[in-house]
Amino acid sequence: MDLIATSIAWARSISNLARLNNSCCSEYTKEYWQPQPVGWVKGNIDGSIPKHTSSAAVGGMIRDHEGNWLFGFGMRIGRYGIFQTEARALYEGLVVAWHEGFRQIEVESDNAILIDVVSNRYVVGSNLSEVRLVHTMILKE
Repeated sequence: MDLIATSIAWARSISNLARLNNSCCSEYTKEYWQPQPVGWVKGNIDGSIPKHTSSAAVGGMIRDHEGNWLFGFGMRIGRYGIFQTEARALYEGLVVAWHEGFRQIEVESDNAILIDVVSNRYVVGSNLSEVRLVHTMILKE
């Protein structure tokens, strides 16, 4: 039942997103969204652990260089801490983009520590499997 409810929620959010094309919200996004060079995509990812359950979820969306929505993803991942959840969101976003054929990806996350770990190559020495998986995806050709 949880899987069905989650699927319906994602379908509704995608449907609602299509209706927002001419609203103030899409204008807000266009005003603050920074475009990518041609050929690049931008991923916005996040992880969440609801208070009422310990089952974490990750999700995100990928936009093209003009800010057009290409696709989104979301999944439950089980019991994780917040840092692991955010790292898993980053990993899953990279995997989905890679499988869709994108190789030049910029990712945004609200977890500054995760971005610092990945950007400054502290990933190599990490003992968290999710962080090592991110490193593997970054090195993939």
